Amino acid sequence: MAGETEGPKNRKGVSGLVFAACFFLGLGIGIGLDYMPAALFIGIAVGFLAMAILRLKLGAW
Repeated sequence: MAGETEGPKNRKGVSGLVFAACFFLGLGIGIGLDYMPAALFIGIAVGFLAMAILRLKLGAW
């Protein structure tokens, strides 16, 4: 209840938010620089890497 620690499911949600943020950042940069496909794929790749690193550090894997 109130005194419980964060479970692995909550930790996975944080890494999912980081992935989504990287995805949309890549999308925005791609639209701004007119290199949409490349920037989108870079955003997705960085998002997956950040998600994996966060899951490893938070112990949610």
